[in-house]
Order: sequence, then C-alpha cells, then structure tokens
Amino acid sequence: MSLLLAASLLLKALAIPLLARVAWVDFSTQKISNRDVLLLLCLGLGSLQLLSVQAGSWWDMGLSAIAGLVLFIALFPFWVLRKVGAGD
Repeated sequence: MSLLLAASLLLKALAIPLLARVAWVDFSTQKISNRDVLLLLCLGLGSLQLLSVQAGSWWDMGLSAIAGLVLFIALFPFWVLRKVGAGD
C-alpha cells in the first residue's frame, strides 16, 4: 500500500467520528456549525487530492466538482425559499 493511499484512508477514517458528532449535534439541536462543514469539506477534498495524485489523473477531482455544482444548483432554490438550511 502506498503512502498516498494510506494518508487518504486516514483522512476518511478521521471523517467518521466527525460525521457521528455532526449527526448527534444536528439531531439534538437542529443545527450544523459552519466549522464542522468546513472540516468535512477539507477532509473530503484532501482525500480526493491524494487519490488523484496517486492515480495520476484529475478526472475524479473534476467529476466531484461537477457533482458539487449540480447539487448546489439543485438545492439553491430550496435554500432561497427557506426549505433547507445552509448546513443541509
């Protein structure tokens, strides 16, 4: 196993307890802090970055960026109508 793959797996493993904490706080307070969203974003982007460097292809990063843009476009009208919060 290469060092880049191990680092990517470590970032994913760090995201699991953070996701559990976010789920618990969201369930109990109905709020997700921006800090938690940014931490998860950084962990996800870091993991994708390491996998892209290891594979030598930026296809995964580009595809993930396109998927994020599509989700943003799909959910933005609901945010404007106050049907979902910014953390959702």
